Amino acid sequence: ASQIVWRMLTVGAAVVILVGIGLRTIDAATITVACPGQSLQTALDGASDGDTITVSGTCIEDVDIIKSVTIVGPATISAPSADSAVEIAGSQTVELRDLTITGGRGTGGGIYVSTGGVDATLNNVVLTANVGTGGGGGLRLVPDSSVRMVGGAISANSAVLSGGGVWSRGNLTLIDIDIDGNTSSES
Repeated sequence: ASQIVWRMLTVGAAVVILVGIGLRTIDAATITVACPGQSLQTALDGASDGDTITVSGTCIEDVDIIKSVTIVGPATISAPSADSAVEIAGSQTVELRDLTITGGRGTGGGIYVSTGGVDATLNNVVLTANVGTGGGGGLRLVPDSSVRMVGGAISANSAVLSGGGVWSRGNLTLIDIDIDGNTSSES
């Protein structure tokens, strides 16, 4: 991120001029989270756009991502309640890497991309044992959203309606993904 650095100049006793003298780059932070003792959601709440969160262990929580961040494992996100394990909202650019996402039970069980404008990359992410209470047990995308998934798996997910593994109205690219054992009550 960049910001303008301002200097204040005083000319005479009553005249103050603010002058923008250039740009200064602010480095993105790397935040470390060790679950279950620390909270991934707390780290996300304190993060800024462009930050990287490295996470390890098993995080027993569901997380809401509303910033442009990168989350890197190896780690497991295991949702403990009736909600999507991971929800991504807003016009964000998000990367998830080396994660297993399980236990979600919500509109999109594992990952729910709930607003248009999201551009997400999932590298070596496993979506398993999630339940979509509508459609999309493993992954659900709304219109005008984009997800590129490379490596990983979508397995053993289910949906009450359609899309046991995936329900997509957005732009979805799957490369080298193992898709197996997903079920839904509608075909």
